[in-house]
Parts: sequence; structure tokens; C-alpha cells
Amino acid sequence: MALPPPPPPPQTLPAPTRERRGLPLVAIGLVALLLVGGGVAAFLLLGNQAPGTATAETASPGAATSDAPAASGAASGDAGEGSPLLTPAPNENAWGARGAEFRGRDGERAVYDCPAGGTPGSVWGTEVYTDDSAACAAGVHAGVITVAEGGRVTIEIRPGEDAYVGSTQNGIESLDWESWSGSFVVIGANGG
Repeated sequence: MALPPPPPPPQTLPAPTRERRGLPLVAIGLVALLLVGGGVAAFLLLGNQAPGTATAETASPGAATSDAPAASGAASGDAGEGSPLLTPAPNENAWGARGAEFRGRDGERAVYDCPAGGTPGSVWGTEVYTDDSAACAAGVHAGVITVAEGGRVTIEIRPGEDAYVGSTQNGIESLDWESWSGSFVVIGANGG
């Protein structure tokens, strides 16, 4: 009996190649990101910020939204020297911007630019405000800016309080509230 013929030798196939179609798109995307990101960085460094955002100034330690009064003597928008200010997220409605995004960063400060003629948001408390109160409206309530003229409001972050007492001051009615987990004070106001 004859043996079957041996199998043919294996053929060497060329290694599969991958087309690099996605690489140019990735490179274009990275260049676009750098251009846009660089423009945003330059925008922020040059101080050209949208209303309702913090500035690149510095603040003295202990200033920001809070539930206890800040040291007195600071003027509205007077950030002082020390640690950098917190930067609020951009908000198309500057008068509705709130300090809650900084909850837990007690003692730090943020500055809000409030354009003239704004529409004040809601406020809870007097001197010490819940951190979900509108920072610009709290600035009017505290007497450091007016709705008609607008201006800068510096807040200092504080821990929550057991209760907040409302009042009517400078044409702004603030409301009572029970316990809340975060607070702020307006720097430059009485007790702030």
C-alpha cells in the first residue's frame, strides 16, 4: 500500500496592513482643541471673563461663601491678598449664580461680576446665606452692590448652619430656612 502524498508546504501570507484613515482626523481634532483651549486660557489670563464668573485676582485666606460672617473691613470686590479665588462656573444669568458649587471649601473666596440692571435670584438668610442663594442678590441684600449699578460681590464659603433667618434689606427679601449643608457670607457687608 502506498502512502498518501505529503501535504504542500505552508504558504507565507503577507502581514495584514492597517490603513491609517483615522490619524489625520485625530491630528486635526488635537490641533483644534489646542487652538480653542489656548484661546480660552488666554481669555481667562487676560481677565476678559463673562459676567458671573470669578476673576483671576487673589483673596485673603478665609474669604468665600460661608455660613458665618467673614472678617470685617474688606470692601466689595476687594479680594485682598493670599490664596487664589475660586472660579465659579460660567453662567449666562450672572444674577442667578450660586455658591453651592464650592460647598465644603470653607474659608475660600469667590468673586462674582454682577451686571447692571440684573434680575436678582432667590436668597435665604441674613448675613449668613444658604450656599444655594444667588450671590449677586445676596450682595444687594447685604448692601455691597445695587441692582441698578451692579458690581462685584466677593463671598466666603462657610459650613452649613442649623437655621437661616430671612429679612428685607436694600429692596431684596430673603427667606427663612431650616438646616442647610453649606453657607456663605458676603465680604464687605456688616459682619462680612
